[in-house]
Amino acid sequence: MLEHELTDAVRRGDKTAFARLMEYTGKGVVSLIARHVPASAVEEVQQETWIRIWKAMESYRDQGKLLGFCRTIAARSCHDWWRKNGQRETPQAALGQEGAARFELLLQSQDMRAFLHGGDPHEFEGLIDWVFTGLKPEDRMLARLVFLEDWKPAEAAASLGQSAVWARVRLHRMKSRLKDRVEGWLQTQHSIREER
Repeated sequence: MLEHELTDAVRRGDKTAFARLMEYTGKGVVSLIARHVPASAVEEVQQETWIRIWKAMESYRDQGKLLGFCRTIAARSCHDWWRKNGQRETPQAALGQEGAARFELLLQSQDMRAFLHGGDPHEFEGLIDWVFTGLKPEDRMLARLVFLEDWKPAEAAASLGQSAVWARVRLHRMKSRLKDRVEGWLQTQHSIREER
């Protein structure tokens, strides 16, 4: 079944077609969710996302970008989860004994996205959550989508219901704050190693 036939059938209320749509877009949707919410929340956010996609299909007009449409809804669901559940401070202890070494490898990597996606998606969960601690939920999702998913700022902003200008301003303000947090932590880790 072609994509436009699939979406037409879903818009008519065909639940079998929706199951096919879930199969067709599932990997992209589920992997995005798994990278952006804690493991304990993945199932809840997936369910919410599929409900939202079902409801939103009425407004989808065969643009040949079904996966992007579904991933945008998934990103919004992740953002809403963070807004609903607030910010939890991730303790430095969550970074583990190898945290500094992993951080340094990440920062030295030429392709951070490939580095992050090369292994278990939860391997860096504590690391990334710690870096983003203190960011507002919309800033956290914007940072995750742009820095970890390689979305264009305008695309990420649209998924969050904001303008491209808003995204550029927020990203500019975030970069130095995130960099200072990481560099400060790395300096502390180097000092601890030297004292041993």
